[in-house]
Amino acid sequence: MIAALRSKDDLAKLLADKQAVIKQAKALEEAAKNAAPQTDLSGLTVAQLKDMAKQRGVSLNLTKSDVIGMLDALEPHIDHYNYSGKTLIAAKQKHGIPPLKNKEQLVKALEKAAGLLRRFVLHLITRRTSGQPLLNNHSKGTSILKFGVHVQSADDCISDLLR
Repeated sequence: MIAALRSKDDLAKLLADKQAVIKQAKALEEAAKNAAPQTDLSGLTVAQLKDMAKQRGVSLNLTKSDVIGMLDALEPHIDHYNYSGKTLIAAKQKHGIPPLKNKEQLVKALEKAAGLLRRFVLHLITRRTSGQPLLNNHSKGTSILKFGVHVQSADDCISDLLR
């Protein structure tokens, strides 16, 4: 039925396009496998972890959620969920909680970022192989909040990963 509606050249072009998409999807899948840190991050120094975090856009600062989690571990009988402003600062000072992540927290943040990147790339592969646009026009240049990844365009992301 399709052959009756399209010329031989059109069908050959469609097949070539689909094969190119499949080849690119395989390359993206391989890039996604390699997106995770290949070394044992716990063996790196704090300075190395900080450099890696900066390169990958991972914040060095503790978030409010991080601080509240630490306070909950230190004082399990107190509900810290609504702490903010002066109350939160006083609780941080009371327990000596620093503003920056420690080594263990940096390792966890970097591992989480690598996992988010893998999920984002797999999402792109799924969309690319199904023929859907990789990003909607309104998504370009904004954070893809579902994955926590910021890209200017999907094609830029793909190009970076395939290098």
